[in-house]
Amino acid sequence: MRRFLVALAFCGLWLGTMSHGHAGETVQIAVDGQPRNYLLERARNPGPRPTIIMFHGANGTSERVAQLTALPVIAAQEGFTTVYPQARGPVWNRFLPGMESSQTREIFSRAGGIPNDIGFLKSLVADLVRRGVADPARIFIAGHSNGGFMALTMFCNEGGLFAGIGLLTSAMMEQTGAE
Repeated sequence: MRRFLVALAFCGLWLGTMSHGHAGETVQIAVDGQPRNYLLERARNPGPRPTIIMFHGANGTSERVAQLTALPVIAAQEGFTTVYPQARGPVWNRFLPGMESSQTREIFSRAGGIPNDIGFLKSLVADLVRRGVADPARIFIAGHSNGGFMALTMFCNEGGLFAGIGLLTSAMMEQTGAE
């Protein structure tokens, strides 16, 4: 367990000058009738594994955050699974359904409507557990910048799903703590 926590701490190690290839698979699930995607990099050993879900920042992609972090390398060494969800718009919708700010509604009006990102992430966790990929007692979340906002939202609102959280260059918005 200590080695796993050390691996989680290395989540903050950004390797912007290096690009890691990844053998991840793109998985699609439906949330509120909309297709949602995540990149899954399974541990080498089968069965439910410790899992880190890493959220990209604003205007990011699941593929890019997988390339920029050391997680794929550390995961291969330490035997855990990494997951990189893809936001539907330029940012994560960190608000509970119906509680979006006017600025958030404006941003997502240009991206095909307001996504239920909280519902997506709850469905993603359920999918990982149902498929025997993630150990439900050892699911961790991490996020960079806007992805950190999403990680905080999930931890504050659905904390029972997660064993821990890691943040990279993020802060806690006042609305997140008040929810």
